[in-house]
Amino acid sequence: MIIAKDPSWLLSEFVLIPIKGNRILLFGRSMIDREGTPYLHLSIHEICSGRVGPAVWCYHGHGDSNISLLRPMKSMTNALGITFGVHSSTHTQLFDISTSIEKDYPLTEAGRLNYHRELSLGTEFKDISLSRI
Repeated sequence: MIIAKDPSWLLSEFVLIPIKGNRILLFGRSMIDREGTPYLHLSIHEICSGRVGPAVWCYHGHGDSNISLLRPMKSMTNALGITFGVHSSTHTQLFDISTSIEKDYPLTEAGRLNYHRELSLGTEFKDISLSRI
């Protein structure tokens, strides 16, 4: 069962994303309070006997307006195997999750994909996988 921590928040979307190992990432976004602040929830859970266990790592907090634009993508370049992208018509900004305790905010900028002008016209980027060449 997934519920918002505070009854005044509106949970607009959540996704369970398999990550490397026997783990799953719960990605919730746009939990918005009465003031209109966007919230981000990320938690990593172990899978035991086909069931999702308690969180082994968790982040819940507010962020900027880009939270509503984050899209998960598979990645071969980081430890969790998942990267988030913020798409625009000319590029995608890439963000990795940092589970370091010292970080106040878990998303760190990992790079940027620039699109060729002809590709960005009328093309939808739904499934993007990143890999090392």
